[in-house]
Amino acid sequence: MVQQQHNTLSAHSERSEIVGEYSRVCWFLSDFFLRCPDQIFLTELQQHLSTQQKQFMQQPDSALAGLWQILQQGADNKLTQQLAIEYTRLFAGLHRDDTLPPPFESLYRGDTLMGEVTLAVMGSYQQAGYGIIEADAGPQDHIAAELRFMAMLFYKELEALNVNDSDTATAIQQQQHHFLKEHLLQWVPQYCQRVKKESTEKFYQCVAMMTKDALESMG
Repeated sequence: MVQQQHNTLSAHSERSEIVGEYSRVCWFLSDFFLRCPDQIFLTELQQHLSTQQKQFMQQPDSALAGLWQILQQGADNKLTQQLAIEYTRLFAGLHRDDTLPPPFESLYRGDTLMGEVTLAVMGSYQQAGYGIIEADAGPQDHIAAELRFMAMLFYKELEALNVNDSDTATAIQQQQHHFLKEHLLQWVPQYCQRVKKESTEKFYQCVAMMTKDALESMG
């Protein structure tokens, strides 16, 4: 009995570490698609990445290490301007048939904004007890809103695990699995491949690969 309790606590502790990291990663990634780069953003990013240099040394070819290398070369006004232009072109520009759609699930999957896909996404939010996830994103099937929703679900599970509420944690895991399977993994990996292909900035190529790899590891 004691051994069984120990194993349960150990499993809870391991899962808590995983979902805590997943929550932080999803929120971290959402910023790249929501915030047009300025000097403040790049400084904050550089400070955040500076705490993870040990990871860069272990994985020098990773997308995260690529971002660090870019920032180490100098996060000056020139870089800020280049990235702001590319951000607008990739994520906030006018869409034509020959260009990358803005980062809304509905548009990428061939629907219209505020159509069935958007409503299904918002239905998932409501089922989890949320309404508007990120007002600045506009329609709530924006990639940043969907990533932040996942961050909130992972954090919600973490809270349940911290009070040993296994039933609630399991129910939240089911919501996570559903949203990943039915929404994020239906379009974001392919979308990120296109971003990597079409971006002229290594910065956003790295962001795209980080996002794709992170979501696929969660699925």
